[in-house]
Amino acid sequence: MIEILLAFLLYIALSIVIASRAKNSHLDFAQLFLISFFLTPITGVTFLITTKKRFYYYVYQYRCPRCNYYFTEKHSNCPQCIEEGYKVSLKKVKKIMT
Repeated sequence: MIEILLAFLLYIALSIVIASRAKNSHLDFAQLFLISFFLTPITGVTFLITTKKRFYYYVYQYRCPRCNYYFTEKHSNCPQCIEEGYKVSLKKVKKIMT
């Protein structure tokens, strides 16, 4: 009885480990866990290897802290706020794009 319980816990742990590797693929943790759990961990590894990898790149934008408007071009002050009579410096923000 203990052997069956240990085998089941090992099976779940292996499914969790495989699902935790889904960070850079188009499958998320829950999808890969369910595939690994119900269709065996070997199938989960196969799905993990064959799915496309998700590529990230970063874009820098400039955000106005007053009006929360984003600009792609660098300005010393927010053009929207200057029209309203305020002089607000823009903050550089790094955004992740997929």
